[in-house]
Amino acid sequence: MHTQAMVSYIRKKAPGFEPQEILSIINEVQRMILSQVTIQRESLDSATGMPPYLETTTGQLQYDCPADCLKTLSIFTVDSRGYMSQGYPSAYANYRWNGARYPETIVSQTDAYSGQLATVTFAFDPGDTTERYFHLYALKPVDIDSVNIQLQVPERFHLAIVDGVLARVRTEHFGATSEWDNWENNKMPHIVQALNHGAQRNKHRTLTRPEYQWYGSANGYR
Repeated sequence: MHTQAMVSYIRKKAPGFEPQEILSIINEVQRMILSQVTIQRESLDSATGMPPYLETTTGQLQYDCPADCLKTLSIFTVDSRGYMSQGYPSAYANYRWNGARYPETIVSQTDAYSGQLATVTFAFDPGDTTERYFHLYALKPVDIDSVNIQLQVPERFHLAIVDGVLARVRTEHFGATSEWDNWENNKMPHIVQALNHGAQRNKHRTLTRPEYQWYGSANGYR
């Protein structure tokens, strides 16, 4: 369903709302869905299939993330050599990406919000690098502020978005929140879960450190 058609459809059921008001609610409903990080919404370099690199500078710990970054999910590196002598022997965990293991760095991050870029801060001096740190981040939803901008959610979920918009409209019009609460707590999680399906199995995960791995007596299963 194109955005223009969605606005027209919703207006028939909510005649007291102007098109721009409806468009604003559509935008917020989609933003709520896409702000729940899913594998389909992760940054990837189309040429390599890997996350993009984060360039770093000696002495600088904090970095602004790209404009399309919602939040940082992981910073992992091609290697950790050169840092073991800096007092950070446990600054890395094993991180699996597409079947390969990488050292994952310790960082803190802040989410993006209106007018403010997301940031990432290292726990140590990362040095001068251009191709050492992979920056895996969640993509920020595109604002739906015009009927000419199409939704980023697959079409099979468009009627569910209509349900969310109408639930929000009724909450604002009548003050009752039960329909909206049901959509947010029950319908929206199903959409988010579906966006994690597909050819995504074991794409990435942080592995347990060897010293914390436990092998029981059940034939060595972990």
